Amino acid sequence: MASSLKIWYIISMEKTNPLYVPALDGIDYTQEDLDFFLCGAFEGGSSYWIDAVEYGSPRPKGIEYFWESITRGGSLIIEYGSEEEEENKKELTQETFLKGLEIFFTKYFSKPKNKKETFDFADLDANDSDLVLQYSLFEEEIYC
Repeated sequence: MASSLKIWYIISMEKTNPLYVPALDGIDYTQEDLDFFLCGAFEGGSSYWIDAVEYGSPRPKGIEYFWESITRGGSLIIEYGSEEEEENKKELTQETFLKGLEIFFTKYFSKPKNKKETFDFADLDANDSDLVLQYSLFEEEIYC
């Protein structure tokens, strides 16, 4: 029974953690929560504008899904705009993803005022994930 339990490291308490996002200070979140955003974007939220995704460098070992590479220090090359004259590519890295999260949470959410207030990443949907990905790559919403 103990082997089925997964213990996730709480990130927000460690400002030195590479996955720390200032806009989420005071909110407990895990690497799995951040992977949730990426999954939501790539499996639905952003599929209307992304043409292809490929691994960048380095490709982390031991990941099950390609989007997990971002929270583990890897990168992805996102191809988009095939309907435009020339195809575009952008690299999504852990740094650009965290910047996108910072923009998203600063713009749409306020920090909990006390310990009784909670925030649940499961309340966010594929549209939210799409916005985070767009903020990560373009620093603004390009596709509606």
